[in-house]
Formats: sequence, structure tokens, C-alpha cells
Amino acid sequence: MTELLQRGRVYMVRIRKHRILYFLSPAHFFNDLNSGMLTPILPILTQTLGITYLLAGALVSFTNLIPGLLNPVIAHNSEKRGYEKIVLISGILILGLGTTLLSFSETYLTIMISSLLIGLGLSTYHPQAMSSLFKEYGTQKGRAIGYHGTSGTLGFVVAPLIVIFANQTIGWRTPLHFFLIPAIVLAFILWRNLHFNHKTIETLPQPGVRKQYTMLLGSTVFLSIFASHGVKTFLPIYYISLGESLELSNLVLFACLTATLLAAPVGGILSDIIGRRTVIF
Repeated sequence: MTELLQRGRVYMVRIRKHRILYFLSPAHFFNDLNSGMLTPILPILTQTLGITYLLAGALVSFTNLIPGLLNPVIAHNSEKRGYEKIVLISGILILGLGTTLLSFSETYLTIMISSLLIGLGLSTYHPQAMSSLFKEYGTQKGRAIGYHGTSGTLGFVVAPLIVIFANQTIGWRTPLHFFLIPAIVLAFILWRNLHFNHKTIETLPQPGVRKQYTMLLGSTVFLSIFASHGVKTFLPIYYISLGESLELSNLVLFACLTATLLAAPVGGILSDIIGRRTVIF
């Protein structure tokens, strides 16, 4: 009996230790699921709306441009004022609303407005989540961020499967009608259970060095996303242009994204062992 109680205490300590990771992971899944829904339906939009590939790419570009512009502003102000939780939860609700509106959009203009709304929702998640994990996990931050990254990748992986199944049965718009519902449920759960650590990070390098690091890492992120998003965005359209079906084109996208599922946890664990720079290189 004593041994069982001891195991229970150890288990509860472990749950408390990883509490923020347990609650951020489903939020990350939902965040990237919404982010990944536009790419699988681009072939449908180009055919039904008769838009060019340039206009199709612009939808994805503007969706990602908004977070690119707003991330630093939102991150700085929310952390400075202690509003990380409110900002993150607001973003989840905006994402659900944006995707739901996308399902009802019939013109390029309304789809663009929905995409911009999704982009606004995407602007609120990653800065708050990354900062919190960085503060919480100390020497194991790479491992934690890696596991957290897997939940987001899973969202991207599931998105084309939803489109494949829905397009063959109930139509691609139908499941998107209801995205606001899980957003509300998730927002309620996060509001009740998510607590951010507001301690100051004391191990940051000097301001001049931080600026150099930021520029180098920013360039690395830019090149990485430039390549991966470019391929990922137009992969389904490319296979459609070859005369393949929407289902096959999205299966190829699914296979491409599935290969990244192991990348985040493996990269995170290795970065704790052999160093961040080596893994990034």
C-alpha cells in the first residue's frame, strides 16, 4: 500500500511538472490544424473560382504574413503586461472563427478575409508557448519543445486527411463549419487549467549578442520556411496539374508531412545532448 501511495505521489509530481506541456500540446495541434487547412483545398479553390496560381499562393502568403508582422509586437506586449493566457486563448477563438467563415466563403475576397482572420489567430500562439516552455524546462527545453512541435506537426498531417475524407463524402466545407465549437471547448479548458510562468530569464546573452543571434536565427528560419512552405503549398496543385485526383494529391502531401513527425522530438532530444547549433546546422 505504501509503495502504491509513493508511486501515486511520483506520478502526480510528474503531472504537475509537465502540466503546461500537456495543455499546450492540444492547443498547438488545433493551431496548426487550422493553419494547414488552406493548402489541401487550394486545388479546389483554383478550379471553382477560376483563380491563377499567383492568387492561390497569395492566400497562403497573406495568412503567414500577418503572424510574421504581428508576432513580435504581440509577444512583447503580452509578456510585458502578463497577458499571455488571454492572448493565446483569444487566438484559438479567432482561429476557429476564421476557419468557420472560410467554409462559408464563396468569392476570392471573402476567402482572403477569412485567411487574414486565420493569420491574426496564428499570431498569438507560438511566442507565448515557446517562451513558456523555455522558462519551464531549463536544461530539457529542447526535449519539451520537440514534443510540443510534434503536436503541431500532427495538426498539419491531419488536415489533408480531413479534406480527402470530407470531399469524398460530405463535401470539404462541412467539417470546417464546426471548427468554432472545438475552439470554444479548448479555450474553456485552457482558461481553467493553463498557468504561465512569469519569471525572468536570467541566462540571456548581452543585448549586442542577442541582436546577432536574432539575425542569424531569423535568416535560418526564413530560408527553412521559404523552402518548405513553397513546396508544401503547391504540392497538391502540382499533382492536380499532372491530371491526378484531389485525393492522391493530398495523400502525397500527407506523406510529405508525416515524414516530419519524428523530426521535432528527435531534433529536440539531440539539441539537449549535442547542442542547438550543431542540430540547426
